[in-house]
Amino acid sequence: MADSCCILPNQVTNWNTWSRAVPKNPLDLISNALIGSTQGVYQNAADFLATTWAASSPLSVTGNPVCTALGTDNLENTADAAQWNFLNTTGSLGSSTAVPLRKIFFVRRGTQFQMNFPMTSGATNIVDVLLTFRFNLGTSGNVGASTPTVPVIAWRGYNTAGALTLGLTFNNSAHGRQVLVVWTKDNGGNFAVFELELYIYGPATTMEQQLQAAANMGIA
Repeated sequence: MADSCCILPNQVTNWNTWSRAVPKNPLDLISNALIGSTQGVYQNAADFLATTWAASSPLSVTGNPVCTALGTDNLENTADAAQWNFLNTTGSLGSSTAVPLRKIFFVRRGTQFQMNFPMTSGATNIVDVLLTFRFNLGTSGNVGASTPTVPVIAWRGYNTAGALTLGLTFNNSAHGRQVLVVWTKDNGGNFAVFELELYIYGPATTMEQQLQAAANMGIA
């Protein structure tokens, strides 16, 4: 039987191979991540693969993601972001939209832009936040260490309830469907995950970048 180092995401064909697959690294997709003004930190998390999960996440998205220009000293960048927002509806959160579709968002790639997701945890105090691919939930983690770990972007000691803005900058080769999860641990010790199904588009990439993005996707 092959071990986890030999099974890539695009080679997963069933739950057995999925559990032995190597986790996907969020840095392959994300160039920067913020909650408010707090920078996320890349780490290998030993607590990501919880064995008991809350029935639902305290998180919810409260509005459609918005593209903002990072080079605000350049009026052309700011206008570009405004025009993109005008032309692109990024989500559909209304009650007339079927519930499974409310997790789907269309976002823009490119290191000169940031996509801001307005969210809330309601009255639940969130202690820790981790961000990574949904795919990693089905793996056994990186098994080289004594405790298996998963690559994540982390906000440890967050200790906040209520509204938050998750700001994500996607790298220049990000493309197509990618499914992320926002993992949370609340002050009661409950673990939960909130799913973000993203369709990432932007300026044309080279054929090589498109093929690489397709090869990296595998099962989401």
